[in-house]
Amino acid sequence: MRITGITDEAEKIEALQDYIAPHLEVQKWYKMFEKLKKEVRELDMEEMQREKEELDEHKKDDEERERRIIQQQKASIMDITSHLQSLTI
Repeated sequence: MRITGITDEAEKIEALQDYIAPHLEVQKWYKMFEKLKKEVRELDMEEMQREKEELDEHKKDDEERERRIIQQQKASIMDITSHLQSLTI
């Protein structure tokens, strides 16, 4: 900022404009940055939600697969038990 050595009002106005203009530009950039930051945060939240839903779905699939395996094991045990009982009689 070049305020020292200014003699007339026109020079004061010019000096103040030289000082203010960059600050206005910075404010524009800051506002744009804040808007972009908010958009990125929202996209991150959406992606995290999608990933959570996918993980929940995989967990359900794994639990269902485990339940079916347990049922198959129980059925196999019952078959073997039945077969062993028929052999002993």
